[in-house]
Amino acid sequence: MKETERHDAAAHSASNNLWTQRQRGDLLFALSLCLLLLSPYLANIAPFFGSRDIFMAALLGVVLVILAHRGQTVAAAMLVSFGMFLNVVGLETVRYSKRFTFGMEWLNSGIDLITVILGLFAISQAFQLLLDADSQPQLPKISGGKLAGFLEVFRNKRVAGVASGFGVIMGMIPGVPLLVAGARHAVSITPH
Repeated sequence: MKETERHDAAAHSASNNLWTQRQRGDLLFALSLCLLLLSPYLANIAPFFGSRDIFMAALLGVVLVILAHRGQTVAAAMLVSFGMFLNVVGLETVRYSKRFTFGMEWLNSGIDLITVILGLFAISQAFQLLLDADSQPQLPKISGGKLAGFLEVFRNKRVAGVASGFGVIMGMIPGVPLLVAGARHAVSITPH
């Protein structure tokens, strides 16, 4: 008797979870549609916002980002502060005074966002690798002959078709093959 009750409770919980996901999706769709339809009217209101209003909106965003990290608000505040400091580096846009460039010309334009994100990811991964204990990975047991991998494509026709179609479409977009091949090669190509 208890087994069926647990099964019914699990099925009821799963259906409620699915229903809330559908409601959430419908709500996001409705909000997106409202924003799309109201955007011309919002564009007419936007010029009336001053620097104080924009500052308060940015401050609200910073506070919400910090409060979203429950239990780690101090760490979140430090990371947000570090990110805001990185945004300060470079030329000021109003008076064109140099901030934290230390006489280096390459810092005048600021720090590139992609460089910072990749650098922070690499640093966090380096700390993760340094702190974790080294362990030997378990090698999977390989079975089958030399054609087993080739035959796997025919067993998963849908995956192979979608991946091939994605590769063909990405290859047709101008510039993507050059980015995939390597940025150095794309930069070094000069017309003669």
